[in-house]
Formats: sequence, structure tokens, C-alpha cells
Amino acid sequence: MTHSLKPVILLPNVLFILSILILSSLILAQELIENPEKPNNKNAGRVLQLKEELRITDESGDFFFKAPWEIKIGVNGFIFVREKDKLYKFDRGGKFLKNILKSGEGPGEITEFASFDLTEGEIILFCSMRNKIVKTDMDGNLIKDLKLGERRFSRLLSYYGKKYFMVDSEWKSLERTSGIKELNHSLFVVNEEGEISSTPYSFPTKQAMRVRIRKGRGSTSISPITRIKTARASPKHLYTAHTQDYLIKLLDLDKSQITKTFGRKYAKVKRESLELIEFLMTEFCSDAQNLVIYKDNLWVLTSTYDKEKGILVDVFNREGKYLDNFYLPLFKIKRENLGAWPITVDSDFLFVLEINEDETLAVVKYKIVE
Repeated sequence: MTHSLKPVILLPNVLFILSILILSSLILAQELIENPEKPNNKNAGRVLQLKEELRITDESGDFFFKAPWEIKIGVNGFIFVREKDKLYKFDRGGKFLKNILKSGEGPGEITEFASFDLTEGEIILFCSMRNKIVKTDMDGNLIKDLKLGERRFSRLLSYYGKKYFMVDSEWKSLERTSGIKELNHSLFVVNEEGEISSTPYSFPTKQAMRVRIRKGRGSTSISPITRIKTARASPKHLYTAHTQDYLIKLLDLDKSQITKTFGRKYAKVKRESLELIEFLMTEFCSDAQNLVIYKDNLWVLTSTYDKEKGILVDVFNREGKYLDNFYLPLFKIKRENLGAWPITVDSDFLFVLEINEDETLAVVKYKIVE
């Protein structure tokens, strides 16, 4: 007697269950590190000493600081300051060199500057309006103009290994009613040919939506309660934070996987401005406001603030262990917008946007004194 082999047909509900199991196994593969409320370091709670080394202002008239969004340090100490429609380049001494951005709709030109990244010899620009990536050398000379097809992206998270790590934003799925909304940002990987691969990961943020009807016409205003914050730990490792709770994720760009999640026990901080509370419709600040890297450690700028000492910063090692904390004496910034405030660390120097007494803006370089 012979037996014929029959093909196994998986029903749709079986396929769905299998996909959930695969996704769950990926999520469970993440290492979760738990930390206490306080570090063991006996010097915790001190005020970090900063020594001003350089102050970049627009007094010369060669450029104008309108509302800088980001500061990054490139090779040879070049300082890049991102505006809405500009990318200023300065030398290590603060001398203005040029605006890298070329406005327009042609090859190498940008109409809506959404984000950028730096490699050792290249600048990666993302244009959200045209949904394309522009790659240039450090002087802004065009290397590649890559259109990303029908899938619309909102931000370039990072560039590594000839791959672009992008997120989209599901704005169209949000119901147009006043209230707190969860906006999903799914992670995708795009290669140099423009081929797009999805991942099982996403970084949902909270948005406050206010819809007003006046004389039969509606208007919608949206303000972010949380944002996706990132910090580059190494060429292939990216820390991210995107929730109101104290939760940091480590994204391994080599594997396109989130491999660690960690945080610490944290007492939430109430918002100071009642007007802000009414608009944002949330009582507490996000725990982890911003992320920067100092040497091999992650600095988490928290919502805790002391009028005499400054901003409380938590220190974690690469394994996600809570090592230390200190106060960062920064008083000339907008703390209520700290999650989007331009600040970065390079070697032993901290770069931050400050507001001068006359309300003008300056990029200041401080030496970190330990």
C-alpha cells in the first residue's frame, strides 16, 4: 500500500496565530534590565562642572539662528546646526562656513527638511515633502538622490551599513477629535537601491489633538506629548526613548532588532504651566526628556529640575545598568521643550543651544569638567 503526501494548507486564522507567535518571540528575546531608584555611586547628586569654550552667535550677519532643531558634530570637529530649512556648517573654532542645504525640487535639492545623519565622510538628508534621501559629501556636493517610492516616511532615524533606518507616521488613522492620540511610527529598513523591508518594531508616541469649529469651519492643532529621542551609542547601536514612562530601548542596527530595554524607578514630575496642561491634557512630564552619549555611557536628561542645581541626569552603561546621576547646570534653555531641545556631547565637550539675555540664540560649547 502506498500513501500519497498531501500538502498542508494553513487557514488564515492559523497564519495569524503563527505571525503573533513569531512577533511575541522577537519581543520576548529583548533583554529587560531592571534598576533601582537610586545609584550606588557615593558622589551621586553632585553638580557637574562646565567650562565655556566657545559661543557661536549670528551677530556677523552671515547666517541667522531662527529656531535650531538639532546639533551634530562631524569629523574634524565640524559643527552642524539644523534649522527648518537650513543646515549650517561651522569649523571647530565656530567660524561659519556655509549652508549645506539647497532648496528646490531638483536632484540634490530639499523642499522640507525632516532629519539628517552624519557618517565619517557623508551627510544623509531626508526630505519628507518629496519622500527622498539626499546624500552629499561634507561640503554639500551631491552623491546620491534616492526617491523612496509610494510608502511615505516621516523621519530618518539612522544610517548604518549602507542601510537607512526610517520610520513612518500613521497620521491618517487618527480620528479628528480633541484628545490624546497614540501615533504609531513603524520601523523600516531601506537599502541603497531603495528596496524597503519592514520590521516588527514601532515607536508609538502620544499627541494632543485639539479640534475647533468656528463659523462652520474646523481647524486642528496638534502638539507632541512624547517624541522619539535617539542617541548613537556606537556605529551600530542606537538608544531610543518615546514613551512618557522611563523606558529606554537599544536598537541593534546590524540585526535590525531591539535587543535591550531598561529604565529605573522614577518619581513622576508634574508640569509647571497650567496653560500647557490644559492644551496637552496630561498632568505629568515625560520621565526621559532627552538622550546623549558621553564616552561609553548613556546620559538620560530627566524631567527633574532644581532651580539651584539644574537638570537631573542619569548615567547608564552599555548593559543598561544605572551607575550614577548628577545635575547639569543649564539654565538658559526652555525646559518645557527639553525633549526637542538641541543638545549633544562630543568627546569631552557638551554643545547646547542657549537663549541670551536679549532673547537671541547661541550655540555654546562647554568642556565637561570631572
